[in-house]
Amino acid sequence: MNRVIIVMALCIFLLGCATLSLNPYTNEDAKIYEWVKARMKITEDYPRPKIKRVSQKELGQIFKKNLSKKSYDRWVDEIGEEGASEHLQNIMTEIRGLFIVEDDALYIAVDIRNSIYRKGIVAHEYTHYLQQKSLGIADTDSEWGVMEYFRREMEGTNVEEEYIKHICPECDEKGIIKKEEEGK
Repeated sequence: MNRVIIVMALCIFLLGCATLSLNPYTNEDAKIYEWVKARMKITEDYPRPKIKRVSQKELGQIFKKNLSKKSYDRWVDEIGEEGASEHLQNIMTEIRGLFIVEDDALYIAVDIRNSIYRKGIVAHEYTHYLQQKSLGIADTDSEWGVMEYFRREMEGTNVEEEYIKHICPECDEKGIIKKEEEGK
């Protein structure tokens, strides 16, 4: 009898896990999306993009695969072959989120242990999705497009940090609770 109960419990657990893995969203994702839309004053009703949760290593590979030759060549022109290669490796090891226009999907690193910071990353990537929907794609092949890309990246970072402060006022920009200063 105990074995039957254990097997049934295991089946229910596995079925629940399978259901969760099929659903790319959480209730928190919907809240973050609506918060970002309000913060950006977006009134259009764009559908939420898919969220694909992958390892940080996979995310780095996805970035590399989607990096255009033109962009890489621009790095080479600006910082040399060795510098461009090093820059790419740094991005691949540090990246935590990515919006791929062609996939209409956000990619979020699942191995970010701090859930507050991870939610900030989701807000950052939702910002890029909404920028693309409302403003179009920034053409990084032109000087204006590169400046627009950096402006959008700064806006994404600002939204990320504001969202972290919104859900955790006592946290720093990485979602870590600041220790009170000694003597206060």
